[in-house]
Formats: sequence, C-alpha cells, structure tokens
Amino acid sequence: MNSYTKILNTPIIELELPKELLSCRPGTSLRKVLDAMKKLHVGSVIVLDDKGRAAGIITERDFLFKVCDTAVDVKNSTIDKFMTPHPTTVELTSTLEQVMQCMSLGGFRHVVIVDENSVVVSVISIKAVLGFFYEKLNMET
Repeated sequence: MNSYTKILNTPIIELELPKELLSCRPGTSLRKVLDAMKKLHVGSVIVLDDKGRAAGIITERDFLFKVCDTAVDVKNSTIDKFMTPHPTTVELTSTLEQVMQCMSLGGFRHVVIVDENSVVVSVISIKAVLGFFYEKLNMET
C-alpha cells in the first residue's frame, strides 16, 4: 500500500477535528452567525434541530454568494433562507477518501460529521483535509 492510499484510508476520527462545534438554531439572525464566524475564524456554522441533527449549514460562501448578492438586512434577517438545508453528512468511521469524494462531488468545502444516531459531532473542512495530508506526507520524507 503506497503512502497516498494509506492516507486516503485513514478514518476521519483520527484527524484533529474541531473540539467545539459552532452551531445555532433555525431562526438565528444572519448578523449573530456572521459575528460568531468572524470571532472564531471559522468558515461554517451548523444549524441544529431539537435532536442535535443537522437541519442545515451556512458557510462563508453562502454569505458571499447568497447574502451579499441581495439587499438583505443582516441584523433582522435569519439564516433560514440562506443556509443549505439537510447538508451531506459522513460518520466518524468514514475515511478521508469518502470525505474528499463528498466534497468533490458536492462542490463544497465543509462536511458535517455525525455519530451512528445522526447526531452532529463535528465538521471537517477542506483546510483540515489538506493539513492532514501535508503533515502525513512530510512525516514520510
């Protein structure tokens, strides 16, 4: 098994995933979400339902391409109209290759990670994926 195959077969639970999940509820104001993203330097916020499942995701690209493209009042408007509802998810047992395939096929940079009950546990970004690859490849040289 070559280095790339070995890395691609790594379960994502072995990656350094965010310790705290930035999340909100449906109906949260765009301003509140944007302020939290800026403060914590993150590119996405998971929108959770009452059972901790992913009702949606709103990303920096949503703000750039959906919110900025309209004359919306971010202080008084909610995320509901701008988030991606029911985002693609993967389980902790998924491999790095499966995550990358989701990102590539879906055209997105963040994937929601859930447990066996579909409860959100984390999110993985393309930045984390690339960082892991870089680290592992450098360890072998």
